[in-house]
Amino acid sequence: MPRTVSLAAMRSALAQNTGEVWVTLLKVEHADLPAPLYFCDNNEAVISGGNSHQPAGFALTLPSDESEREPTSSLTMQNVDRALIDEVRSISSGPTFEAALALASSPNTIEYGPARLKAKTASYNASTLTFTLGFDLFEVEPLPWVKFTPEFFPGLFK
Repeated sequence: MPRTVSLAAMRSALAQNTGEVWVTLLKVEHADLPAPLYFCDNNEAVISGGNSHQPAGFALTLPSDESEREPTSSLTMQNVDRALIDEVRSISSGPTFEAALALASSPNTIEYGPARLKAKTASYNASTLTFTLGFDLFEVEPLPWVKFTPEFFPGLFK
């Protein structure tokens, strides 16, 4: 599937050497959080879309464009302390992650995304916390979502 990117992004992607830095912008949302959390995989904070993304150590694998299988992704956070693992254990459902790629020189121009992904599973060890991310599968949703019963469609049963 073709994507439109800025000229600066195309030049940096195709150049043998470049001074441009690609930044992953991550927004974390959950009903138990008072406000969304914003992170970036840069050494300094990045302001994009009016939000300050704080630096954090994480690696995001974006979903593939293959049409033959379900698009899945993974997010691995480094240097996890016990408090973060306790937070993950305390929530009842997985958080939603919104990921986007931008150039550090123009963080308001989103080159890829945003990809909105739901945490399906979480695993952790002494040094990392890993989420398996995916999309909500619409092909397993019932269609039509409502049943033709007298409660919803009384005119059909008169």
